[in-house]
Amino acid sequence: MRHNDSMMDFKQHPLDVEIADLVDGLLDPKIHNAVEVHLAQCLLCRIKRQRFVGQPCVELMSPNDVEIPKFNLIETQDEQDTVVQAGDLWITKGSDGIVVLVRSVDANDAIVVPVVVDVELADDECQIVPAKLSPFGVSISVYGRLRVNIPVNALCRKIVSSCSTDLLNLSDIEEVFVGLPIEGPDDPRLEVRQWLTDHLTSLSSHQSESRYPIDSASPAELHRLREALNGLRPSAHIEPLVDLRISDASEREWTGIARVEELGVVVLVIDTPLGLTDQSDFLAAHTLLTRCNASALAVAASGTSDLCDVFDAPGLFGALQVLNGGREHKSQISDMPLSDAITKYLDNKLRVPYGKGTADRGTHVKVERILSHKIAAAVDSTVATGNRAKIEAKKAGYRSVGESVEALKDVLSDALSDGLYPDEIASIAGEVEQ
Repeated sequence: MRHNDSMMDFKQHPLDVEIADLVDGLLDPKIHNAVEVHLAQCLLCRIKRQRFVGQPCVELMSPNDVEIPKFNLIETQDEQDTVVQAGDLWITKGSDGIVVLVRSVDANDAIVVPVVVDVELADDECQIVPAKLSPFGVSISVYGRLRVNIPVNALCRKIVSSCSTDLLNLSDIEEVFVGLPIEGPDDPRLEVRQWLTDHLTSLSSHQSESRYPIDSASPAELHRLREALNGLRPSAHIEPLVDLRISDASEREWTGIARVEELGVVVLVIDTPLGLTDQSDFLAAHTLLTRCNASALAVAASGTSDLCDVFDAPGLFGALQVLNGGREHKSQISDMPLSDAITKYLDNKLRVPYGKGTADRGTHVKVERILSHKIAAAVDSTVATGNRAKIEAKKAGYRSVGESVEALKDVLSDALSDGLYPDEIASIAGEVEQ
């Protein structure tokens, strides 16, 4: 793998101050044309200029001036007709669908990295594939270290490529190179990386349906639960749970019934033959709860009872220590009908605490009275300080302050009743002397 020293001029970017001078019309004429030529070829520096002028980074004076890159004809296949495999290129779902390279995949999740055609934005953690090796017929940049785990069903369409390039092993290809390192915290390529990361991580919401669902409960069971909860928890969102996300769910004869969510609290509902009976069951249930990012697990045991238990993560993990030093698996709610147990758990989690006691309306507060008392206390404190003085003249001075307390109260009262005259304040000193 080598750094980019061909195809495009990545070596000499103009300084930010030079781009700013260009915008302000202060750039030295000797390098003005060279910077303009570089901007015409470098998207990275056009983004920097955009920051100074607040304009789009591509200025189009006429459609005839636009150079449209020549792409190979790209065919795609719908996700319903295709199995996701490592090494494939896919387009993600959403209005801002981007191309990703699948690094690895299991039944439910795929580890992907983004692929873009704006190779000017590549940094030293990107692998730049030249046009002759690219499935698109133009150079592409593969963000090999920006790996994100997304649900498989967040992939929309597979790109059918006639190119034989092994995109999973680009380091072994001589023609592939890397971009230049990030220049600092103001480098706009960091913003591109952040946008790609934000977009891919937002795809985690596509997890309610699995591309490879295991056996789930019958629609009738889900319908009965919905009917019961609609009256008890009208604001709860209920959807089928078709993916238990553990490899041995079928062997354990576990089936998913529903995923109930209300205000961010998620309860998974499953049916088991005999409930959770041993340590292996509890570990598997804890794994299920963790992988589905849920708050609690409602476990029905249709083979033996119509009642269910609700466990949170500590209860499944055995976080409660008992007297003999062991660990106890403890349910939050035990032996209740399914809909009632879910309702009670949600009630406990979403209960709004109320204050105790009564709130009596207080009497009207007279601000002037409170401030008058504060002033009187301050004057008394000053007089008390003077009483400790050893010089008689100094002691008399402190005491004289106390003689103006009533005058201060009167002035304050007038001030709060809009009847204050500045001369009244000045007259206090005279009253004290008299």
